[in-house]
Amino acid sequence: RLQGDSGSDAELFATAEPPVGAAFPTWNTKYDGAAAFRQGVELGIIREVLPVKDVRQLSVAFAAPPASDPRVIAGQPMKVLSHVLGHEAPESLHSVLSEAGLIAGLSSGAGIGTSDFSFFTVTLSLTENGMNRRDDVMLLLFQYIGLIRSLAKGDGAERLEQFHDELRQISDINFNFSEGSNPTSFVQSVSKRMFEHAAPDLLPGSNSMGKHDRDALVDYLSLMTPANAIITVIDQALAEEGDDGPATSARRAEWAKEKWYGAPYREVRTPEGLATLWADPPGPEGGLTVPGPNKFVPSDFSLRCDADGEGPEAAEAEPIEVADTSKVPPEVLADEPAFRLWHKM
Repeated sequence: RLQGDSGSDAELFATAEPPVGAAFPTWNTKYDGAAAFRQGVELGIIREVLPVKDVRQLSVAFAAPPASDPRVIAGQPMKVLSHVLGHEAPESLHSVLSEAGLIAGLSSGAGIGTSDFSFFTVTLSLTENGMNRRDDVMLLLFQYIGLIRSLAKGDGAERLEQFHDELRQISDINFNFSEGSNPTSFVQSVSKRMFEHAAPDLLPGSNSMGKHDRDALVDYLSLMTPANAIITVIDQALAEEGDDGPATSARRAEWAKEKWYGAPYREVRTPEGLATLWADPPGPEGGLTVPGPNKFVPSDFSLRCDADGEGPEAAEAEPIEVADTSKVPPEVLADEPAFRLWHKM
């Protein structure tokens, strides 16, 4: 049974409680308030890495609360922001960067996640031109975040709530029409959810979007600043960049070897000029905007053949002619020496 509010399911899991002492930790509270990543120390840096593989990538990882934080579970601000930042509609960030020939792909969402913290990461696969113009890419990214922040704080909050409802609709569809899974995998996944979800929400789990929480969304957006980020640039050609290269660079530092894998890297504090620009970027000149909701998310899953001849839906429905193909023989579509293909309606 898949219905999340099923009475029998709730009764089945209601008595199954997490082990004694288990907790639902919030950000940086598990280890006496010690933060794993601190602004001005591990955060607010630009790091460059020389890869073995020929890849050009720019990622911006913002330190954030763990996915198990009660406010994150309840309002799912992380999913809403991931949905908006990764949107591919015209005039979205993805669309503008792609049309300019700067990126080959863009993704966003939860990266590293632990019981005490997580990272919300925006990853951009850059073209060669995009790597050379990564200052422009970074400015557009923070301008887009600024647009979302303005909507969340102002009169545009309703549009972000529509995005939340859109995700809820899609999640409900995926849940209600999901196929059966392996019983062993099912038990394992549900047992993990017991540490994060109440009994009625154990089955839908992460598919449940909950209610839109504007305050949680605004608070989450407040974390998406250069001071709270680790910016990583990955490209084989970084070692050859001269002083006239992009400002989004760590060229002021010497190359070092990573301890465990020996990867060449270097890192610097984000220059004050860039940090100030990205923290409060100017409005985009044009062509960049937060898209509207998707009008094509389905809501009616009834079948035309369900009309029983009564009611307004049946009256508006046109008669459907169903052909009798039971006596029509199969048709040969292909007859080759190695195979023969038949087709029958």
